[in-house]
Amino acid sequence: MVLIQDRGTVRCGQWSWKVIEVQRRVCAVAFVDSCHSPWHQPLGQGSRDWLKANAKKWVLSCKPLNRPVGSLKADCPQLSAGTQCHEAAPATCMDPLFRFFAKAVKAKPATVPFDIITRSKSRGRLSQGTAAAVPGKP
Repeated sequence: MVLIQDRGTVRCGQWSWKVIEVQRRVCAVAFVDSCHSPWHQPLGQGSRDWLKANAKKWVLSCKPLNRPVGSLKADCPQLSAGTQCHEAAPATCMDPLFRFFAKAVKAKPATVPFDIITRSKSRGRLSQGTAAAVPGKP
């Protein structure tokens, strides 16, 4: 999960370097009163589509909290932060933001970030002669 407030442009720029790794590791992105816009970043269409599906943006608005807020270029769903105060936005958005994260975590299947080698797999390697010889051991 990633929460970005204020400097979203910098964070989205970093995604262009390691797109596959970010999409594999991150299941949800929340922007709170952020200046983020994928239209100003060197992101490919796949990354923009991924953000549209896995990110939400809470923007300053006089509308009630968590209500849709339209925009000219909607890169991801935009919702009202329920306040027009930049400093108060993270606190007012906390409940819907964590509900969004909880839903995203439940929806993403758990992945193992490394290969698991069982004893039977390692014995298969030894019998095939692919393992390095250990000095003093036959």
